[in-house]
Amino acid sequence: MRRIAVICGNGDLAKECIDSCAAKGELSCVVAIKGDCLLEKFPCPFIYTHLGYMGAALDFIKMHNSTHVVLIGGIKRPSVSELKLDSIGRRWLIKLGTLVFAGDNELLKGIASLLEKENLQVIAAAEVLGNAGPPIKTKLTPDSLAISDIKKGVTVAEALGGLDIGQSIVVQQGIVLGVEAKEGTNALIDRCADLRLAGPGGVLIKLAKPNQDQRLDMPAIGVETVKRAASAGLRGIAIESGMTLIADRKEVLNTADRLGLFIIETKGCC
Repeated sequence: MRRIAVICGNGDLAKECIDSCAAKGELSCVVAIKGDCLLEKFPCPFIYTHLGYMGAALDFIKMHNSTHVVLIGGIKRPSVSELKLDSIGRRWLIKLGTLVFAGDNELLKGIASLLEKENLQVIAAAEVLGNAGPPIKTKLTPDSLAISDIKKGVTVAEALGGLDIGQSIVVQQGIVLGVEAKEGTNALIDRCADLRLAGPGGVLIKLAKPNQDQRLDMPAIGVETVKRAASAGLRGIAIESGMTLIADRKEVLNTADRLGLFIIETKGCC
């Protein structure tokens, strides 16, 4: 039987992932990242630790006979000078080399490789969550203008994703209001609220990067994403088919219907 250690940051998906592993009897322990993970209770042994304390994290994971690791939830990426490093963390920093200054996808691939050299198999959160479900269907559907915005957003997001920059973009009436950088999706939505134009609202488009490692940093939305999108005056959210994790899928769709937003998979319109 697999014994899965969950390394988690913020977001509802972290709790879902932990609960799913526990329900299957596969959860060994949790390593929660200080300053990011806000969960307080865990159904297993756990530690809170800094991002750079890899020695402590590895010792804890191995002490609980873990065979697999899942990385889930958002983690604010600090500058190298801000990192608190133990001896293993410093060694990993040297091994990662220039990847430390690369995009998130390449850096996470490097970290996954180092974990696997410690005889820990890195697996996708989607494998644990079983996040697949029936096609997304909200009461509201995009009109021709929204579909045009989605198509433009997909084109721009794919270009930026090829450079390992962000996963989200907001487009309104053919104008790109903002692209995701270090701040994350929620902050992008909030920023675009002040930039919105008069008339029909914009669309949040969220795609995996073209070379995305599907075990790591997959696009995700949750109830908070929907609420912020509505507050920012957006009309809907477009996600990539089969490549986006949805925290509390039923409640996400119910919230979208209640607030009058559409959610659509890009395969369904573009």
